Amino acid sequence: MRVLVVGAGAVGGFFGGRLAAAGVDVTFLVRAARADALRRDGLRLVSPDGAVAAIPVVAVTADELNHPWDVVLLSVKATAIIPALDDVGAAIGPDTVVLPLLNGIGHLEMLTDRLGAHSVLGGVAVVATELDADGTVRQLTPGGSIALGELDGSWSERTTTIAELFAPADFATAVSDSIVQDMREKWAFMAAGGAATVLHGGPVGTIVAADGGLAAVLGVIAEVEAVLAATEHPVRPAAHDRTMAVLTAAGSPFTTSLYRDFVAGRPTEVEPILGDLVALAARVRVDVPRLHSATVRARVGQPHTSAQHVPASV
Repeated sequence: MRVLVVGAGAVGGFFGGRLAAAGVDVTFLVRAARADALRRDGLRLVSPDGAVAAIPVVAVTADELNHPWDVVLLSVKATAIIPALDDVGAAIGPDTVVLPLLNGIGHLEMLTDRLGAHSVLGGVAVVATELDADGTVRQLTPGGSIALGELDGSWSERTTTIAELFAPADFATAVSDSIVQDMREKWAFMAAGGAATVLHGGPVGTIVAADGGLAAVLGVIAEVEAVLAATEHPVRPAAHDRTMAVLTAAGSPFTTSLYRDFVAGRPTEVEPILGDLVALAARVRVDVPRLHSATVRARVGQPHTSAQHVPASV
């Protein structure tokens, strides 16, 4: 099977690079300058221990696409999904499987409306990475995983085949029969972590060590989970326990990509992560003052990207 990875940023670069290193037939769809760099230097991936790998990869630009791929791994920022789909159109045929690895949940409806529900899987990527100015993908902590599944929770041969294809790569892959719920729970986790760190100005360990910090984090988590509890998709106990373990750990250096982008002055995913949740809270009549404050804080001084955002309707 041939895999087209849309974007070679922090997420796509990591997973696509690991797949390429494992011998999977991977091509990156990127802009011209990035394509030139990848062809010349390979994809540079730095592990948490500092080891540097330069992985030879194939890169193409949108005007070079001339046939469908088997799997399209959609790994751009959620705010860039519309132009990314415009670029990748020629690579999507009737049998192409699109696997999105985006934050939030709003992209699912847009993808299924545009491509048809049969073409789209659900996906959850877990990895902590950053993209350096020179295009190097830097892995911040060990580990990484992809969960994928049919949107209706059914078993399918294609999800098993993709999982087997990804198996040799240096990350974990699993097929889930509850992938849409998994995506909502990752959304809840990212929202709670992003809100807590942006609002309180530091990593988890620094926040919970401050007087009143632990109570503040618990308040953020409670607001997030109250919103989903008012829908048909409340956070399950195991997901709640994982959130509590990560976001209340003493001494933890944990931050989210939303916080890292915010402090670096880069465009953030505030809308798909926090803005959509605040809007959902208003629809289900749940008061979320902490989330509202964190959302406004993340928006202030940031490049305005809401025009490219597809709001969630769930």
